[in-house]
Amino acid sequence: MDLQSAADYWWIQEFSLNVDAFRTDSTYLYKPRGDKLYWGPLWDFDISLGKSRGETFGFNQSKMPWLDYLRENNEDFQQLLRERWTVLDGIITDIVKDGGVMDRYMAEIPNSWEDNLPKSESPYEIFELEMESLRTWIAERQEWINENMGLLSDMYSTVTFTADGQQVEQKVLYTGYLLEELPAIPEKEGYVTLGWEYEGELLDENTLPNIWEDTVITAKYISEQDAIFADTLYFESYDVWADINGYFNQYYSAYTVTPEDAQERSIAWSISDESIAEVDENGVVTMKKTGEVVVTGTLKSGFSRSYTLHIYDSEITPENEPQSIALEQTTITLKVGEYAQIVATVSPQPCASTVSYSYEGELISLLDYGVIKALAPGTTTVNVYVTEGVEANCTVIVTDGEEATVPSTEATTEASTTATETTAATTSATTAPTTSATTAASSTTGSSSAASGGAVQTGQSSVALILLLTLAAAVCLIFCFNFQRSKEEH
Repeated sequence: MDLQSAADYWWIQEFSLNVDAFRTDSTYLYKPRGDKLYWGPLWDFDISLGKSRGETFGFNQSKMPWLDYLRENNEDFQQLLRERWTVLDGIITDIVKDGGVMDRYMAEIPNSWEDNLPKSESPYEIFELEMESLRTWIAERQEWINENMGLLSDMYSTVTFTADGQQVEQKVLYTGYLLEELPAIPEKEGYVTLGWEYEGELLDENTLPNIWEDTVITAKYISEQDAIFADTLYFESYDVWADINGYFNQYYSAYTVTPEDAQERSIAWSISDESIAEVDENGVVTMKKTGEVVVTGTLKSGFSRSYTLHIYDSEITPENEPQSIALEQTTITLKVGEYAQIVATVSPQPCASTVSYSYEGELISLLDYGVIKALAPGTTTVNVYVTEGVEANCTVIVTDGEEATVPSTEATTEASTTATETTAATTSATTAPTTSATTAASSTTGSSSAASGGAVQTGQSSVALILLLTLAAAVCLIFCFNFQRSKEEH
């Protein structure tokens, strides 16, 4: 194999971060009779140079065993890569400089670009902006490579997961590649699992890092006595319609828990009829046949809540277009710091729809699935909508007093909707959500009714006031009686 052609081919693919590099029928090699095997010609760069992804960092685009072996084990090839980059680096600089090759092509092709625009996926409608975006990407990519040439032969990095000083799992990744998944964390008696910690931050599926060197990621725990337990569970919908012909015959239970900073958020799942469907430890329901089941989630705090899942066959029962939306409460009153959930029901069912929520102001936080948190006294309106003309409004009144009352959200008027709320400490559940506070949230459901939930206030405050007044009157009578008797004795 001709090493220089291999080095040049590798560099062009790596520099451009070409998604199609080395792995499609757009990869070509040729061999002159009686000569070596050469790489080329180059082809298929429509999803490269920032078009497939915006980042400008990283090597290991190839994943080609031949070239990977040479990069890792052959010092001559490593040196050749460094030498060929010096040449390519100069060529790239000439391409993007003012008056360079790129500017000359820009002067030649604007009409072609205009003709192609309706067929392309360009985010720009102005030719010059498109070209400057490309020029910026090339410059940033060039800068990254010049600063990270030391990674050329450092192909692999090891990620070690540890818990209480013991190795749980080890992964070997291409250096610079994204860590795509996390292993399960071993349970620790008397402790709550917080997650995997990396560089002082807890990881989740949205914050997985790129690994650039050998790395240790550690399980983080907190003692149960110091942990904040989730005390309320909200489902995206309490009356769900799911098509058995859907993705892998599965429905993913969408939910959130409160308080927002809860550290113990685990849920135990159960289902009413396993002959119809099964639910796993993550709340994923696998549907076996059409029918109706009740799915229940229970927090470690003891709080339990359920939703009804209607499994239907869209080939027999077609989906409907949304015609109307009804709110269980059109007015909700909360004290500052309390949570509630706006319950919306879309009709007719089954109906594939997205229920969205929006409002303006700073009196409340609008969280997932219509859950709201009261922040400051005042009155505001939350708009709940599916499509144009299918919408409703909910008035939210926030007070800073002690007598605020939130309408009960235990169940919808349909018998199929179930919401059983039990807590270990109280007989009236105070609602609260999880997820980041935003000014708008939307939820997508199979039948899309946003779940029920709300802070329920009893008449305990009034009873306490009556008892207090009665006690005060008794004290006054005793005082007057003693005063009168004292006068008579003297």
